[in-house]
Amino acid sequence: MSHVEPHVPHLHPRLALGFGLALAAATFAVLLLTNGQPSSVLSPSSPTAASANASTGVTMPLADRIVPASVFPGFFSPTPAGVVTSARAWVTTVEQSRDATRETQRLQGLGFTGGVQERLFARYPGQAETISIAERYRTSAGAQAELAYQRGTTLRLSRTTREKLSLLRSVGVPGAFGWVVRSGRFTGVNVMFASGPYYYLVGSGSPSGGAASPAHVTAGAQFLYLLVHGCVSAKAIGRDGWSRVVWSEKAGRIITR
Repeated sequence: MSHVEPHVPHLHPRLALGFGLALAAATFAVLLLTNGQPSSVLSPSSPTAASANASTGVTMPLADRIVPASVFPGFFSPTPAGVVTSARAWVTTVEQSRDATRETQRLQGLGFTGGVQERLFARYPGQAETISIAERYRTSAGAQAELAYQRGTTLRLSRTTREKLSLLRSVGVPGAFGWVVRSGRFTGVNVMFASGPYYYLVGSGSPSGGAASPAHVTAGAQFLYLLVHGCVSAKAIGRDGWSRVVWSEKAGRIITR
């Protein structure tokens, strides 16, 4: 019997916070707005750096492979995101596994070597949360196996529980899987994908509304995909760094303030 672990106990098993689906391959660009005009703020870094990221996925530190917190305005992080370098520690401190030994063995078998998670919480009185996760494996095959495992388990659980799952069909990230899940009063959106030896998850959820929209979560996943492939340079953003990169519900895209 398969077993999926929760990142957060009261949320969907293992995949954390909101939930949504998509399978798509596309070439895309996320435009930032500067003074209301399109800008090339999301500019590529050097071809060499971009190629290295795309082929090996090792040129960027694991700690940087999460969605910038500023992409989710109105949310805050009570503690900085921290890197975990062992499967056992990841299972017990992040996943909060109900079967730590079994889950540790599963991740070790896939070649897990580290992970980072950032959880953001809506400011009071909001109850929504967002999450960005990156897991590192020894090989691309390990990351793809984790993605396949999580995708299969999500679909299987949707058939055996009362959760209503709707697939997202326009994520715009190669090989991504995204979905919206509704269970009672809880609604969530998730997008996950694998690239090189890394598995990524971006999600948001809330028991009473206020979670990030599917378009918002999708934009966050797209931004992350560009970031880890060297197509976005922090130096191009300006002195304020990532604090200028935010989501605009009105514009329906990531913009600069």
